Amino acid sequence: MENHPKEGETYSDKGGLSAGEQRHLVFEGIQNFRDLGGYKTRDGRTVKWGMLFRSGQLSELTNKDHASFKDLGIQLICDFRWEAEQLRAPNNLPDSDQPNIQSLPIKTGSFRSFLEKNGKEHPGPEDMMAAMKEIYRDFVNEHARTYATMFQRMLQTDRGTTLIHCSAGKDRTGFGSAMILYALGVDREVIMNDYLLSAKYFSADSAMEMLLKNNENNRRFPFDLNAFRPVYEVYPEYLETALGEIEQKYASVERYLEEALGMTREIRKHLQEKYLEKP
Repeated sequence: MENHPKEGETYSDKGGLSAGEQRHLVFEGIQNFRDLGGYKTRDGRTVKWGMLFRSGQLSELTNKDHASFKDLGIQLICDFRWEAEQLRAPNNLPDSDQPNIQSLPIKTGSFRSFLEKNGKEHPGPEDMMAAMKEIYRDFVNEHARTYATMFQRMLQTDRGTTLIHCSAGKDRTGFGSAMILYALGVDREVIMNDYLLSAKYFSADSAMEMLLKNNENNRRFPFDLNAFRPVYEVYPEYLETALGEIEQKYASVERYLEEALGMTREIRKHLQEKYLEKP
């Protein structure tokens, strides 16, 4: 597909494209579809291209998208959307060569209950940012088993070609991608930069338009919905909140990977053998 490296080629061979544009795979019906390949690790190896992908929901693929998606040879899909999201927007994948789809639902807390708990009848953007930070803490504490299962499924897949996704591909998927890159030995600054690429490839404006339109029809929220904008945007503080929670409770991400996600040093070595290559 366009901008995707052929065998023996890397995105660095595609002159004229920024790093983000090189790893962004363009589909007509998928937002925020990216390749995690090309990142350097602390020991000098590189994440393989065409092996690890992340994206938003897969419900709107076109016929053209089906052909491009098939070309990627994805074997495993980890879907972090909760059951109602999956029913509302089921995956629309090519009929042939179906990947193994693992439903790993992560149901984040209700914004309404968070606001009620904190006595916020007329919340502002700062309240929504606080709610998002609470969600990221929950990724660490309440959903560790789900992310542990993600790693197990990746290791069980023979070639290992994996896509992880949720609805927007930025929060549940963003934390999962960060844990994968940490387990592979990528530096924290690089991981944060990858996380922040969602600000470019997911349209917060479109999400806000849909929210405002839906609220006109059923009036779910009796306050200014512009306060919701931070929910659809991407801020370094969100991922930093999760990493801070990890460091407070486990002292380091490495210990969290081992103690909460079951990624011992030996298991991480197997993961690295599968997804890394020497220059």
